[in-house]
Amino acid sequence: SKSIGNVIAPKDIIRDYGVDILRWWAASTEIKNDVGISRNVFNQARDSFSKVRNTIRFCLSNLYDFSDEADCVEPGELNEIDRWILSECSKLKQDVHNFYESYEFHRLTQSIHHFCTVTLSNQYLDIVKDRLYCSEKTGLDRRSTQTALFYLVETLIKLVAPILVFTSEDAYRFFNVSKKEDSVHLSTFDETNYVDYDDGLSQKWKDMFDIKTLVYKQLEERRKQKEIGSFLETKVSITLEKMIDY
Repeated sequence: SKSIGNVIAPKDIIRDYGVDILRWWAASTEIKNDVGISRNVFNQARDSFSKVRNTIRFCLSNLYDFSDEADCVEPGELNEIDRWILSECSKLKQDVHNFYESYEFHRLTQSIHHFCTVTLSNQYLDIVKDRLYCSEKTGLDRRSTQTALFYLVETLIKLVAPILVFTSEDAYRFFNVSKKEDSVHLSTFDETNYVDYDDGLSQKWKDMFDIKTLVYKQLEERRKQKEIGSFLETKVSITLEKMIDY
């Protein structure tokens, strides 16, 4: 209410949080409902923004010795998990395009945040970190994952560019791509995908992560009962009642 002076000036938000977090909050807001605003709301927006930013940062940090012209692995030679994440990225790209077209900005921010938090951080990146850090530097396994990271970070930077205008520009400056414009906002968005969406592959890995969740739940119970000290101390055998044909 302006009459009682309980407003939060945008310049104060920009001073304390930065303009991109203000823009991220605005895009994340469901405008069909009453819009609430408070410091707590902006803290939540900052946390959501930070997850997206840190995911892009992690991808970029693992491309320091990668060249898209010299080191890219062909789609057919990628490890299956790398093809899976690029398949999921293709679906995200299409979904976000549709949300932009229909002005459903809150849905696109939700989709990007979920992709960074769950699909990437909790699933894919958690698995491939060892490969990035320990595998042969120029070996197929590491280059396959770097190829996936290259196309992931290119897609993410361009997907968030209309909203996170400064963050995307900053990330683009550190993105080592052979054909690069002076600004991310001058670049075009390639409608083709390095790996197209594969529904069968998506379902296969969904089942895999569902099994992983069940296994971790059982291991956590064993840990609480002090039967094991760490998940790394265990060896798990899984038996299926019937074969699954993908």
